[in-house]
Amino acid sequence: PTRRSSDLISLTYIASKCGKSKSWLSQRLNGHKVNGKEAHFTASEAKMVEDALHDLGNRLLKVALI
Repeated sequence: PTRRSSDLISLTYIASKCGKSKSWLSQRLNGHKVNGKEAHFTASEAKMVEDALHDLGNRLLKVALI
C-alpha cells in the first residue's frame, strides 16, 4: 500500500523546526480549510519546511553511515 509522508516522518518534529504546530503543518499539507479558506504554504513557509526536511534528511544520512 502507498504510505503518506506523514506516516514516515514526525510532523511534530518538522513543525517544531519551523516554529509552528503539528496542526498548522497538517492543515497546509492536506489543504484543510482554515477560517473558511483552503490552507496553503506561502513561499517563505514552503522554504522553511523544505529546509527542515533537508535538515532531517542530513541527520538520517549521518545515522545511516554510522
